[in-house]
Amino acid sequence: MTAPDLSAISDSNIAPDFRRARARAAAVLRENHVIRPPVAPREIAESYGLSVQLVELPGDLNAVAGYIDLGDQVISVNAADPYNRKTFTIAHELGHYLLHRELFKQHPERYQVLLRRPIAVETDPLEKEANVFAAELLVPMAFLKLYGKYATPDELADLFAVSREVIGYRLKFANLAAVA
Repeated sequence: MTAPDLSAISDSNIAPDFRRARARAAAVLRENHVIRPPVAPREIAESYGLSVQLVELPGDLNAVAGYIDLGDQVISVNAADPYNRKTFTIAHELGHYLLHRELFKQHPERYQVLLRRPIAVETDPLEKEANVFAAELLVPMAFLKLYGKYATPDELADLFAVSREVIGYRLKFANLAAVA
């Protein structure tokens, strides 16, 4: 899968390619033989030659969930975050690696370490793509449709090892209602 030419990318002149992000997440699940939740993004990242480290961030950077160093191929994750936040961060940064690596190598100024924001308010197209990749990787639609028939949102969040926010987003996207 080749990356599109995004040399003139800016927040205002390109729409996120959600289809590409979803397709890449599905391919990653197949390549890593994932057949049921929870998905282990750390192991998946390692299968692509990345290492994952937990880092202590100073107080003024505590709102940073994580970042990727493409040169050293290291995903750094805020050690203070809860487990489900860490898994989403790893999956999100893996999404950047698989979807945007070449762009960031050509245009390093495009990669920004951003403060964590709710999924629904994100505006940067590359961040949106990485969020969709992470959501699809951690909560694959086929798995959600299967388990969503039998579990509450809280049970689904536990099963998939993600936050209630991510499950809510996925249920809304799938137009599913979990059991009450």
